[in-house]
Amino acid sequence: MKILHLADLHLGKRICGYSLIDDQRFFLNQTLRFLDENNIKCLIIAGDIYDLSIPSAEATTILDEFLSALADKGIQVLMIPGNHDSSNRLSYASNFFKNRGIHIVTDAKNSLSPIAIDDVNFYLVPFLNHHDVNRVLETDFKDYESAMRGLVEAMKIDDKKTNVLIAHQLVLPTKGELSRSGSEEITIGTLGNISASTLYGFDYVALGHIHKPQNVGHNMRYPGSPLKYHSDEANIEKSYTVVSVDGKNVSYETMPIRPLRDVVVLKGKLEDIVLNNASEKDNYVYAILTNETSVENAMEKLKRVFPHALNLEYERIIGQGVSATQTIDVQEIPLTTLFADFYEQQNGRPLSKHQEQIVSDLLEGGSNNETS
Repeated sequence: MKILHLADLHLGKRICGYSLIDDQRFFLNQTLRFLDENNIKCLIIAGDIYDLSIPSAEATTILDEFLSALADKGIQVLMIPGNHDSSNRLSYASNFFKNRGIHIVTDAKNSLSPIAIDDVNFYLVPFLNHHDVNRVLETDFKDYESAMRGLVEAMKIDDKKTNVLIAHQLVLPTKGELSRSGSEEITIGTLGNISASTLYGFDYVALGHIHKPQNVGHNMRYPGSPLKYHSDEANIEKSYTVVSVDGKNVSYETMPIRPLRDVVVLKGKLEDIVLNNASEKDNYVYAILTNETSVENAMEKLKRVFPHALNLEYERIIGQGVSATQTIDVQEIPLTTLFADFYEQQNGRPLSKHQEQIVSDLLEGGSNNETS
């Protein structure tokens, strides 16, 4: 049995005010072809289906088209809401969808019983907190870690079966740290965090929530968002995670996703970026300018070559570089030295010999006028 593990679609997403709906429609159509080409009959979507709890009409339309196409192909779909989704909206018509092989679990009470497909038991846990678990189990857990342990224990997992958990949670690795992206919302503090060891009873854990693809334990994986939603994801290759199940033997491999448009970061002087990067003209561009002074109509000039330019910032321009909290005793420092230090901090280079002489002459002239 082969399973495609996706998460964090964020349908309806906008970056820097730019709608990605065409990119997302392209990705969903590509995914339909990918499922056919690789003979995959089961699809997991581990939360954050939409980017907003009240999604746009365009976002709901492309999801409806996608799910209808999956049902027509006879592909089993296992889907849960994430922290960006409205459980009520996703649960609408869930009984109708179930009859077409689309299984949507939005309440923790339905997490206790598995959905069996080809001798694999799938447990679906939507985004929740310890209060949700207490409501279902009639318990009084004080934190999320203990609540999740209690929920897993209540599932009464049959170890003789192959068991897969689908969850949209912040799961921390037993060693090392999660690699996070600027496009995801992370729970503050530790209340919503659970350790990977809590989920060791499963043969595979299909996670959602973190946008950079990574493992947090053996057969415990975040596939990452399928598209790049932040400049710090520019150098990350997005990929499909394909899980293979043969009895209790579970493994996975990744295959690249080819987006409609890539996200790139271009750094340099504006004139160099415009001249030397024609191959990126159809991509989403974040520009970091190294010009020492601001360029008039810089974004307009950038968009002439890169119509999908998203953002422009300066690495350093005149007027930057001095910390507002910097303090120093200047009483014993000559004015010429203070000015030279200030100039270098502002401009990133020292005064030339000629400039030093001009400053010295001006300061000496000012001193003589004051004395007279």
